[in-house]
Amino acid sequence: MGFFNKLFGGPEGIRETTRESYREHRRTAQGPHSLSAHERGLYGALTSHYAAERPPRPEIQIWTELIPFLLMDEEEGVEALAELVVGEELPLEARTAWLGDRIRWAIRERLATANESLRSGAARALRQGHRPWLAFLTPTEKEVILESAPE
Repeated sequence: MGFFNKLFGGPEGIRETTRESYREHRRTAQGPHSLSAHERGLYGALTSHYAAERPPRPEIQIWTELIPFLLMDEEEGVEALAELVVGEELPLEARTAWLGDRIRWAIRERLATANESLRSGAARALRQGHRPWLAFLTPTEKEVILESAPE
């Protein structure tokens, strides 16, 4: 996809820009050795999306926004993150039914067996609110989050 299509290509341009940002951050990002290339890619793509904000979002907020995407398989996590960005930029153009389904599935099927950091982060996000993915949850997923939270 060309430069102008990415800038003016509507929802598909936003999706491709997010995918490209993920690939670039995954390939080049330097960070703690405890982070996987996939984690660095998702973090870099979302941080790049929010780069123009003043003040910038705190790192912990970015990580809690990424929780359901980190629970998904890599390819699906990138696609779902791209769809979240479309939803923020062009809400009427986003595939919200698909995105909500994937987020709910990730929480129901993967959170309970995820590492402690993701489980506690999900509980923190639920308590604090204001994370875009929380709007897609039903009481069932909220209960999963609460039950999965480390003591």
